[in-house]
Amino acid sequence: AIERVLARQGNNGSFGLWGVGGDDLWLDAFVTDFLTRAREKQFAVPQIAFNLALDRLRNQVVNTSEINKEEAAGIAYALYVLARNRKAASLLVDKVGFDN
Repeated sequence: AIERVLARQGNNGSFGLWGVGGDDLWLDAFVTDFLTRAREKQFAVPQIAFNLALDRLRNQVVNTSEINKEEAAGIAYALYVLARNRKAASLLVDKVGFDN
């Protein structure tokens, strides 16, 4: 399943349902969550592809200036996946202004 999913990853880290890449942040977060859980269970997930997926989520969150209703679920899911991978703290400081 991991190989099949990664075969649909674009050069920018995004994932497509029927082909390579796409423009659906929620789908990107879902697939990256799947890859995260696979890694946690000790399945082999190529580091370069995994980093590309995380970078895609991070870039999408950072480059979103205003969150509309249609994007909210994708942004929230992306932040969850980034947090699960310990990649969200700096985003919250930079984007939202949270700090100690």
